Parts: sequence; C-alpha cells; structure tokens
Amino acid sequence: MRAKAVSGIMLTLLLTSMLTLAFNIQSIKSEPTTWTVDDDGPADFHSIQEAINKSSRGDTIYVKAGTYYEHVVLNKSLSLIGENKKVTIIDGNETGTVIMVTASHVNITGFTIRNSGSGYRYSGVFLSNSANSNISGNIITSNTGSGAFGMLLQYSDSNVISGNILSYNRMGIELQYYSNDNFIYGNTIVNNSGGIILYLSGGSKLRNNTINNNPHNFGVYGPYFSTYLNDIDTSNTVNGKPVYYLINQKNLIINPSTFPDIGYLGIINSTNVRVENLHMTKNHQGVLFAYTHNSTMRNVNSSNNTRGIELYASNGNFISQSIITNNAMGIALFDSSGNAIKDTTVTENSQWGIWSIRSSDNSLSENTASNNYGGVFLSYSNHNKIYHNNLINNTNQAVLYDSTNNVWHDDYPSGGNYWSDYNGTDSYRGPNQDKHGSDGIGDVPYVIDGENQDNYPLMNPWTSTSPVIAVTIDIDPDTLNLKSEGEWITCYIELPEGYKIKDIDISSLLVNDNFAVDPEASTKIGDYDNDGIRDLMVKFNRTALTSHFYHTLGITYGNVSLTITGQLADGTMFEGTDIVKVMFGGDADLSGLVELDDFDIWMDNFGKKSHRCPPGLYPDFNNDGLVDMLDFFVWRENFGANVPPQP
Repeated sequence: MRAKAVSGIMLTLLLTSMLTLAFNIQSIKSEPTTWTVDDDGPADFHSIQEAINKSSRGDTIYVKAGTYYEHVVLNKSLSLIGENKKVTIIDGNETGTVIMVTASHVNITGFTIRNSGSGYRYSGVFLSNSANSNISGNIITSNTGSGAFGMLLQYSDSNVISGNILSYNRMGIELQYYSNDNFIYGNTIVNNSGGIILYLSGGSKLRNNTINNNPHNFGVYGPYFSTYLNDIDTSNTVNGKPVYYLINQKNLIINPSTFPDIGYLGIINSTNVRVENLHMTKNHQGVLFAYTHNSTMRNVNSSNNTRGIELYASNGNFISQSIITNNAMGIALFDSSGNAIKDTTVTENSQWGIWSIRSSDNSLSENTASNNYGGVFLSYSNHNKIYHNNLINNTNQAVLYDSTNNVWHDDYPSGGNYWSDYNGTDSYRGPNQDKHGSDGIGDVPYVIDGENQDNYPLMNPWTSTSPVIAVTIDIDPDTLNLKSEGEWITCYIELPEGYKIKDIDISSLLVNDNFAVDPEASTKIGDYDNDGIRDLMVKFNRTALTSHFYHTLGITYGNVSLTITGQLADGTMFEGTDIVKVMFGGDADLSGLVELDDFDIWMDNFGKKSHRCPPGLYPDFNNDGLVDMLDFFVWRENFGANVPPQP
C-alpha cells in the first residue's frame, strides 16, 4: 500500500513538473521579439520579407534606413517600423503592390512606399480582409501605373489610417467592397490623380484630412443606404475649403451666404434642402444628393468633376438654371424618380450629358445638351417626359436601353425637342402635320430607335421668353396620413400686387408638373387668410397625390414640397411652393393594411437599427434608421388604414 502511495505522489510531481515546463515554454514562446533589418549592414535580416517569414505573431520588425526593392506580403499580426529620422524606402520596382496586408492587427509606420506596378491590386499599400490595423506616418508616392492606388482597402474594417502623405499616385486612398468603420485622419493627399473615394463602404470617420490639387478630390459611391452613412466633418478640406457632408437635414438653405466656402457638398437622407448659387469643381461629384427628397438645386455651376450632379435614390427634386460643363458625366440619376430638370445647360462633358439608370417618372424640359459624347441616355428608365430641350452636336443625341413608355414631346402645338441633326422639312402644320403651312414643327417625327420617337420635333432651338412670377401658396391640410379624411387636398393661391386673381387659367394649374385640378371639385375666389388680398381656392384629388407620394416617389414619412404652376390669361407663367408633412407609415409587412400584425412586427424589432430587421419587413415607419417609440406613434396614427392604391 505504501509503495502505491509513493508511486502516486511521484506521478503527481512528474505531471506537475511537465505542466510547469510546458507553461514556461509557452510563456517564452508568447513573448514578442524585435527583429532588425538592414540592407547593407549587420542585422538579423537583410530582407524585409525574410524577416516577416521568420517572425511570429506580435513581433516587431525594425527596418533601418535604406532602399529595399521588395514586394512585401504581410500575413501576420506584427509591427513593421521604419527607422526614425532617416529615410526608409520600400521600392516595389514596378513588380506589384509594394505592401500587401492580409492579416489583422498590423502596424506599419515610418516608410516611404513607392513604385508599385500596373494593373488591378497594384498599389502602394493594399489591405485585404484586414481589421484593426494601423497604417500611420508613411510617405506613399509615385504609385502611378494603370489600376494603381496609393492606398487601397478591400473587405477591411475598423482600421486606422493616419498621418500619411500621399502624392503623385494614380489614386490617393480608396475604400472598396464593404470596408466599413475605418478611421481616416490627419492625412495629406496632394497631387494624385484622385484624392479619397469611399465606394461600397460605410460607417467611416474622417477628420483633418487635407486633400489638395487632385483632379478629382473626394467622392462617395454605392448602391446601399449604409454606404452613405459616414461621419465626415468640416475639418476635412478640399483645396483649402471645408467638406460639407450633411446627413438628416431638413429645411436647410445652402448658398454662399449661409456656407461661404464649400470644397465638397454631399446631402444625405435629407428633405427640403435648397442649394443655390454655387460653383463646384474637381471632385467625384460636384453636388451629391443621396436618399434626399423634395429639394432644389438652382444656379449651380458644376465643372471638371467625374459627375457634375448626382442623384442617388433621391425623389421629387427640382434642378434648374444650372450650367454643367467639362465633367466626365453631366447629370447622373440612379434609382431616382419624380425629379424635374429644367432650364439647365449640359455641355462638353466627355461622356453623357444626362444619364439615367433605373429612374422613372422624371421630367426633362427646356434644357440644352450640346457637344457631349451623348446627350441623353436612359437605361431601365420608364415613363419619363422629355420635351422642349435642345440636343445639339452630341456624338449620340439619345440612346435608350430597355426603357419603355418614355415621351419625347409635349402635345401639339407645344412641340417636342430641337435636334441639330434633324433633316426634316416644315411645309405642313396641325396635330397630324397634314395641312399646308409652316408651324415650326417638323413634318415627320425624329426617330430615336425602333420604339422611341419625337412626334413634334422643333425646327429651331427652343427659347423661353415668358416671365415666371412667384405666387403665395397655402396647402391644406398641412399634415397627411393614411387616415386623412376628405376627397381633396385644397390649395389657396395668392398673386402678387399688379395681377388679378380672376385672370388665372384654372385648367393650366398643375401640382409638381403632374396633377391638374380635380374637375369635380368647386373653385372659389375669396380672402381666405384675411389679409385683404383675394385668393383662389382650388382642389386636387387626394388619392392621386397620396398614391404618387407613396408609390412613385417612395415617400412614406417627412416633409414634401408641392409646387403649383400655372398661367394667367395673357400667358404669364407663375409658380409657388408649400410644404406638407406626410405620415404614411405603419404597414410593416407591406400587406396594404395597417393592422395589429404590423404592431407585432414593430415590437419584435424594437430597438434595432432598420438595416438589421428581417428582409421584407419595414417597422422603421419614420425612416430615421431606428425602430423606436416614434415609429409607434406613426403606426397608431394610421392604424386601420389602407395603403393608397397604385397610380
């Protein structure tokens, strides 16, 4: 028995010793090591890549001053540090990306990184699937091959990019393909072919970046709402002027008086914003509207940008009296409907004057598109109305791809568009052009393609000589919900001094260029606001308007600008605008009825951000990005109501 006890004690001591030894070995292994690299002197290694290959996770590689002609692949979590106060150069020698980072928790600082090769993924620094890395205090220069970037991130989140100087690269810094939540601060991006681009990447924070003298300094692109939710403040500058990247704005006026210097302007998820009297240049977008509705741009001069004006998922906006010239693309519409572009010059853009992708029910009128590669391009864009435009000397006047039911003219005798390459004659007149006599309209249609033609092409360029007077508009009710009672929306029109209210041609009145006065409703003249000036009361069909807001414009919550246009008996045009609030939310399951099932969906998702909700469910009834008590109030306001029918 005693021998067994001794054996047990000895076994226990042996196991304890082995575990202690294993623990000590593991402890020794886990201690980080600092390695030195010198290209021409005594050191642990003479090659950076060799040091990386031999190092372990958490090690530091200290690279002394010198020039290293290497293509570095950094696939471990470690620190790569260039010698302080001396120049440590990694020269790719045009063989590919100079430093490719494929690991997380990597630190790179203190290097001059230059001369990557040409082609895709040929960049000074390329982060792929890297997270929580720190790229700081480097000089990244002369990465100029086709497809090269100074710094490129793909699928890389939560990294810090700070204090770097990027110059003479094909592109400065670009985030691509879901590179989210990165912190980019204190960088200088100068004399590159491009500055900073955020593409398909959201949630990043930008501070104190200086972006100067790049042909295209800054831009944000992407097909998702989250792409545009970045924290970018005015400490970032473009050519010495602050970047204004504004989110969730309402009733804001942007002009040289309210914003004296603007280096870049992006308006995100906003309503009723007025942009006017600006000159925007040398960015990827001159002005960007993304998820922005019922706003206006007037007298904007946009030149030498990639896209002069871009609307992305933005509905019910009005662009007028602007000059868009010498951009790659003039005006670009993506997934944007119910907009009006009027009295704007789009000229000498190297690609298309007006480019429309998946954008319907827009109005293009009284514009001039000249000397562009293409005048108007429509792709998957339907039910647009295009008339009274001048299309002059474009290489391709108009091109359509899979786009139907677009109208290229107004009714006779108003006419269609002027086409500089139209070779028809003007010997006949009338709606069918079958009566002898000139009327300024071509005798035969201008054929665009097999399914599209302008039935009333103008023989001479369109010119508008009619003055437009501003009138006072009051819309009643001020707030619309799905349970609003009544057949009509009432409008009160008051003319300025010197004009007679009885001279209004009621048949000419339109809301947002689409809806006429309801012929079954009464119209009256009276002093409805008791200011001593007579008003005209007219009514518009409520169901038609709410259906337009809900289905065509996609507006379920927020302020909507309603513009009333018309003319007097002598042909004088007038225009006025009022704002109403719509609260059409509550149908979380898109069943067409606001019911208890929608309340249950709201409860199940309470506290979530809207993009985290299950596919096909929309309990964020006020579209503020969060399912909260504010959404409950919208549901309660509309409980029991039916969604308006399709227009």
